[in-house]
Amino acid sequence: MQKVRDFIASGYLERRVTNPPDLAESSQHVGLARYYFSRLFTQLKGISHDDYMRILRIEQAKRWLVEGKSIKDVASDLGFLGSDHNDLSHFYEVFKKHSSGVTLGAYRDTQR
Repeated sequence: MQKVRDFIASGYLERRVTNPPDLAESSQHVGLARYYFSRLFTQLKGISHDDYMRILRIEQAKRWLVEGKSIKDVASDLGFLGSDHNDLSHFYEVFKKHSSGVTLGAYRDTQR
């Protein structure tokens, strides 16, 4: 468990917010089996690795939106646009889910 604690404390995931590692990469980085790492991570953080990465990305999106970055640029820079998601709908859904139901446009408008 200490390996996972140290991994979380290191800020590795926060530094990788624009190029988020998946569960396999994070578990390999720590040197633990994926399932075991996942179980320990969830015990320590209270949420899954994937949910934690989504939250980090949404928090970064909020900062960039406040700074005036376009929604499309934010989505692209955070990896929400790509081969499996080529439109903004996925980003809109994830943002709203992790922002207490607040839409991207409403958030941006209230922060200006």
